[in-house]
Amino acid sequence: MISMMNTKARYTVIASAQRTNNTPAANIVNHIDAGFQLAAMGFTKSYDVQGFYREAHNAQASIELSRAIAVSSLDEVSQLATLFCGGYAQECILAINNKTKDVFLIDVNGLICAKLGKWKAHAAKVESWDAYTYDGMHYYTAE
Repeated sequence: MISMMNTKARYTVIASAQRTNNTPAANIVNHIDAGFQLAAMGFTKSYDVQGFYREAHNAQASIELSRAIAVSSLDEVSQLATLFCGGYAQECILAINNKTKDVFLIDVNGLICAKLGKWKAHAAKVESWDAYTYDGMHYYTAE
């Protein structure tokens, strides 16, 4: 697997088609469907990652099968926000500027909801993290 940090794309978007109120089977169908949608839109460089986050009202972190997508422009980031937020009922997607390592949450309108910090790779997981992404080799956090 290629690490997220080794991309030559201007941005990396991490997005999920999974919803906690769906069955596991429905989430897999949505994940596969999102892959077909991405290919139809011309996004050919994506791979599976796991996203973990702990919401304020939950004691345990949620785990979502997600996609890391290589993106060339802010317009493409906006297209992906429309796809995942509009088509799969996500509140936002994660966008990383691969040059500056700045991390943003992007809403359905392609607007920045929040700046989360800098994208940082880690060799091991830290139990106190409330959110991170795992690509099979590294753990990533916004700090």
